[in-house]
Amino acid sequence: MQKLAKELGLVIPVSFFEEANNAHYNSIAIIDVDGTDLGIYRKSHIQDGPGYEEKFYFNPGDTGFKVFQTKFAKIGVAICWDQWFPEASRAMVLQGAEILFYPQDGSIDSRDHWKRVMQGHAGANLVPVVASNRIGKEIIETEHGKSEITF
Repeated sequence: MQKLAKELGLVIPVSFFEEANNAHYNSIAIIDVDGTDLGIYRKSHIQDGPGYEEKFYFNPGDTGFKVFQTKFAKIGVAICWDQWFPEASRAMVLQGAEILFYPQDGSIDSRDHWKRVMQGHAGANLVPVVASNRIGKEIIETEHGKSEITF
């Protein structure tokens, strides 16, 4: 992704499963336009409820909410479930974030509520909010049978 960011002149947030020490994190690395790895953020809020049972395989992040100075802007990046908590966006804006990014995933349809919360983050903090999601259906075979998620 570093090579691609440099080749295309883009800032690329790269979401990944991270294993560090004895913990597992839902993490994101921010790659700047010159291919520089600006660092990582580890998802703080780990959901536990119908359709969201990450507590069984992720630890809460230990990086705190972070802001990354890219070529184009200072960006704050949180992950999925973090967006339901206003302190994430506020903490990033207080650190100087000019744009907030929230990569999403999930199979439960909470779109209307989710959109309202995103608009609230933008309005309360006077910054643009960019949110993305995956589309389609992901099916994998596990030792416990078929696992399916619709995005």
